[in-house]
Amino acid sequence: MTKRVFSEHGVKAACSLGLSLDADISSDDDTVVQQGAACLDNALAFAAGIGAQHLCGILYSALAKYPRPPTAAGRRNAIRELKVLADKAADRGVKVCLEVVNR
Repeated sequence: MTKRVFSEHGVKAACSLGLSLDADISSDDDTVVQQGAACLDNALAFAAGIGAQHLCGILYSALAKYPRPPTAAGRRNAIRELKVLADKAADRGVKVCLEVVNR
């Protein structure tokens, strides 16, 4: 219904989110990374479902202040999951946009 209403009124949707610490794809903990990947999958499904052309936000880590930089493994996890998200998004006609923040 939302997609139809947006279309009827010429509104273009975009979606934005930030990941929580328990869904941080830059974590070293595989369970946390899997939760983050699932969160991103759900966000992409929602965005595509309402006809959004963009999925934006702090998608590469938690929306939180960190006491130290991510580990090499954490960076690899984030890169891997963002590539998966980007491929899925491209298949659904959604562009992924990263909000860069300085924490």
